[in-house]
Amino acid sequence: MFGIFLIRSGASDFFTNICLAFLGNKTGGGAKAAVGSSFITASISGSASANVAITGNITIPLMIRTGYAPAAAGGIEAAASTGGTIMPPVMGASAFIMVALTGFSYGEIVLYSTIPALLFFLNVYLQAHFYAMRHGLRGLPASECPPFLETLRKGWVHLLPIVVVIALVYMDYSLRRVGLLAIVAAVVASWLTPNRMGPRQILDAMADGARASLPVIAIAGPVSIIAGAVLLPGTGLRITGLIIDLGANNLPLTILFVFLVGYVLGMGLSVIPAYVILATLAAPALIQLGVPTMAAHLLVLWWGQASNLTPPVALAAYVAAGIARASMWQVCNVAMIKGMAIFYLPVLFVYQPGLLLRGSIFDIAITIGTLVLGGISISAGVEGYFLTRLSLVMRVLFAALGAALILAQGLLAAALTVAFVAIWAWQILERRRTREVVASA
Repeated sequence: MFGIFLIRSGASDFFTNICLAFLGNKTGGGAKAAVGSSFITASISGSASANVAITGNITIPLMIRTGYAPAAAGGIEAAASTGGTIMPPVMGASAFIMVALTGFSYGEIVLYSTIPALLFFLNVYLQAHFYAMRHGLRGLPASECPPFLETLRKGWVHLLPIVVVIALVYMDYSLRRVGLLAIVAAVVASWLTPNRMGPRQILDAMADGARASLPVIAIAGPVSIIAGAVLLPGTGLRITGLIIDLGANNLPLTILFVFLVGYVLGMGLSVIPAYVILATLAAPALIQLGVPTMAAHLLVLWWGQASNLTPPVALAAYVAAGIARASMWQVCNVAMIKGMAIFYLPVLFVYQPGLLLRGSIFDIAITIGTLVLGGISISAGVEGYFLTRLSLVMRVLFAALGAALILAQGLLAAALTVAFVAIWAWQILERRRTREVVASA
């Protein structure tokens, strides 16, 4: 309901315009604006396919007009929109379910979820940037980008409902009261803009919110019954035991089986039922093998959403393909590549404790730093561009270095960081040499 009110108050248009104002004239600006607007809007709407329909109708044509292939434009939008289902404060409404299932407070869940979600969006953004650089794509003309300060001056009030949500959550208000007051804040914010919501608009928003809630309501009841039917007679324990047995008490193999279960279940279910079932059946298997509760639950949540990008039921990619008028399979392929972080970051919840803020400040900083560098390196290797075009050998080197960086700890992480800096310096010299050759010619 809050998401619908926020969209109807004009907030989604403001978020898209502010991203266009800030990023539109940069290299590959249309794609970067798509990532930015999805980062904000999808995190509130909580639905990847709905966000593609809302923001994609603006951003996908913009990307195509600035030189992106239709499949690339659709894939980037689908990947960015999928990130909204794992991005606080709403996380596809799963954050609120997680409160009941894990015993952690909502504030703790948001805190632990924010850095991984930001890393996901950073990876999508970097791939959009390197793609644009490799293909020589420019941003939108400055005349087509709204003025940043003017856009911010006219629409800053739309930030108030989000501030209200964050403030009330950390003041320990009940979630129901937070939702109600956030809706009130969205309505009041609209009164300070041309999109003033009157009684008719409020009733329409309530009706839309009720309709949008029906699928969740219809699924939540049966899922609760299924969860009870699985847990009470001990079936859930048997399934958990089966996953552990198949994994032969081996954590990496068990994680692989959990991914397969999450992939299959995610294909036919939206974020909430997929998470509830996986949290009931798969997360306990990981917890029994020593994985922290928060890491196990976030892992199954993320992998339950990977099916937004992967065939045969990739709803976000399908909606994006329709808007881009591109092949569904091509959009799915691009979306899986641009959104690849949704596949490997959950594994790091288990093997990189600092990602979920466990350990000393120094360890956490090192972990986040190496993950950022690893994301840059992997994105450069995949797209074939860093500061200059990369040969096939250099692409493989960048991808391998990135994979090593995201897994490394301690002294190995420091050594790999030095190696990354050395390659970066070499790329700077290579770019300078290339420019000198072009200038002399």
